[in-house]
Parts: sequence; C-alpha cells; structure tokens
Amino acid sequence: DCTMGSYRWKALPLALTALFAALSFYPALCPSRGVLFLFFFGYLVLVPGALLARRFAPGARGAVLALASFVLGTAAVFAALFVLALFRLDITLIRIIVPAAVVALAVAKRREAEPEHARTGMRDGRVGAPALGVLVLIAIVSALVLRAEDPILYTADSADHMAYIRTVARTHEALPDRFYYADGGMLTRDIRKGMAHSLWGALLALTGGRDAVEVWTCIALAGSAFFIIAVYAAGMLVFGSAWIGLAAAALAVLLYDGGLAKLSLVSMGAGYIFGRAPYVAALAFGLSWITTGGRSLLILAVAAAFAASCSQVTHSGVLLFVVAYFTYSAHAH
Repeated sequence: DCTMGSYRWKALPLALTALFAALSFYPALCPSRGVLFLFFFGYLVLVPGALLARRFAPGARGAVLALASFVLGTAAVFAALFVLALFRLDITLIRIIVPAAVVALAVAKRREAEPEHARTGMRDGRVGAPALGVLVLIAIVSALVLRAEDPILYTADSADHMAYIRTVARTHEALPDRFYYADGGMLTRDIRKGMAHSLWGALLALTGGRDAVEVWTCIALAGSAFFIIAVYAAGMLVFGSAWIGLAAAALAVLLYDGGLAKLSLVSMGAGYIFGRAPYVAALAFGLSWITTGGRSLLILAVAAAFAASCSQVTHSGVLLFVVAYFTYSAHAH
C-alpha cells in the first residue's frame, strides 16, 4: 500500500508535468482560456506545494494538507518570481523553473519522518459532515462568483488591477516600470502591487492571452476557495474542532469585509484580498505552533507569512504587529 502511494506521488506529478509542458508551449490545444488558466494555477502552485507539504508537513491531512500545499506552493512561486524580477528576467521562465522543481521533488528519495499531527494539531483526513459542509460552501460561493462576475463599479479599483495584470502579461515583467506614467522608473511603482499580480500576469501570458478580464473570474474562484479552506482549517488547528471551522468559514463568507453584499470574494485579483488566505493561514499555523510546537507548523507559518506579505505589503505590517504583541505578552507574563 505504501509502495502504491509512493508510486502515485511520483507518477501523477510527472504526468501533469508532461501535460503542462504541452499546454504551456501550445496553449491553443485548450479551447478555454479560463480552464487553461486554472490548470496552470493548479500545476504551478498546488503541485509543487503538495510535494513540499509531503516533505515538510507529513502529518497534514484533509483541509490542512490543502492549505499547506497552497501556502508552500504560493510562497515558492512568489520566491521564484521575485528572483526573476530582481534580475529583470522574463517571468514566463517559471514554465521551466517550476516543472524542473516538480520533477526533482517527485523523483528524489524522501526521508520518512514520523507524522507530527498527533502533537501539533494536524488532523486526520476523514471525511465527515463539516468537511462536506465546506465543500458545499465552496460550491455555493463558486456559483455566486460565476453569476456575479465583477461589476467593475466606478467606486472600486478592479479596472486598475486588471490594467496592471495586463501590463505584466504584455511586458513579461514582474514589476513593470511603466504603468500609470510614461516615465519615472521605479519611483512610479505602486506599493499595493506585489507578487500576486506578477503571478496572475505570468499565468495570463502562458495562456497566450493579454486581457485580464477573460480570467478575472477564474482568479476569484481560486482565491475564494482557498480563503474558505484557510478559515475552516484555522478553526481545526486553533480550536481543535471542525465544526468551529465550518461555522467560521460560513460567517466569513456572509459577514467578513461586507460579506456577500460587498462582493469582496469576487475581487480576488487585488493583492490584499487574495493575501487574506495566506494571512489567516499564517495566524492559524503560528498560533498552533506556539501552543503545541512542531517543526512542520513553524515552516508552514513562515511560508504563509511570506506569501501574505508578498501579496500585499499591508499584511506584512499586520503580521509584524501580531508577532510583536505575542512577544511582548510572553515577556510580560
């Protein structure tokens, strides 16, 4: 059984790598740009993230494993994009960098480690009523996102983010020098824009498209799903109850940041809104590590904090405040 499981962990990533290679160089093979965009997101973020989670968080199961794969994969691809931006290289090089890393992780021999879920709060993967409830919640939100799309109101800044992602896709630059103004270089860069925009622009460029409107709803689908998973997993990790996680996820959808009335889950293309999922994950993994310890939780907390900070600089400031608060509290008591 272990041999079959190990074989699947090698065969599936290699098969997905072959499919990704074909579609990334010949995107016309897929008739739907939206489906292609979501597949590229899944391969470039979730596949390497799952392989990293298998090594650094072997005790993760179910929603915690999904969240671990998301934060590790997001942190890894953000780091790759940052290096490409640092050396002013074409960001579509991730279609070579990430597959090489996936193949290396898939074929490399993994040192077996004792799962830490028993003492770190990582739960098993049994499918129960709360897990099914989360899946239903994700399905409902996805249907609402597809129906609402984005109204692109004059009071919102969706058009601004779409224009920036289009510029990234057109120039293949992670942080374009020219966007609002013709000249100015680095001084005109928008501090609100981060690696999330670079990721969306790179994925859009790989699909052969340039117009972010075509994939805006796809960004919302991916972002809203993992925000719900993050809140649900946080309830499991911090409170040890899947039911609390389900209640928290439902309340977050209905009430947080205006809830459904504000359509905040539709605007995941904005770096701050997308960064809420890794931000919640950083808090959940961090608090769980403080209370129970464990190398896996510390690695996941750091990766999630890095991903959130790269999404939008505001998250780094909030996380620094939280760390300072707990540090002060620990010394005070």
